[in-house]
Amino acid sequence: MAAVVSDAELLESFRRMLGAIQREAVLRPEYGITDAQFWVLRHLSDAGHPLSVSEIAQLTGTDVSAATRKCAKLRDMKLLAQANADGDRRKTLQRLTPKAKRLLDNIRHDGDTRLLAILHRVPRDQRKTLHALLGTLATDPRHGHDRKQRP
Repeated sequence: MAAVVSDAELLESFRRMLGAIQREAVLRPEYGITDAQFWVLRHLSDAGHPLSVSEIAQLTGTDVSAATRKCAKLRDMKLLAQANADGDRRKTLQRLTPKAKRLLDNIRHDGDTRLLAILHRVPRDQRKTLHALLGTLATDPRHGHDRKQRP
């Protein structure tokens, strides 16, 4: 008979796993951007279209003044470009530059590599079980299907 794992033991194991993932998810200094700047770029990438500074402020949970400073710094770094909105020259939009897109691709690739290093700690013969368990965790219980994931 298999030993039953208590809720406390399960939570502790899950927290240790999340901690390992978080330690690996830290932005590397060589990327040259802060976490806050990363999230500006990430939200613009996720949106798939240019955003106003006020939209960026809302998505990043900051005020417009702080978002304006972050966007200005990212423009100085050639990671953002600014253009007037169609039909309203008073409104400016921020868009990712090709340099920013390459940087985000590099960060994602590096993150995937580090996550795979964690997952490869699981013996090969147990990975199918891990895959099924992760699928169960990723299933939205309200709808019975996988939550939308980034490609």
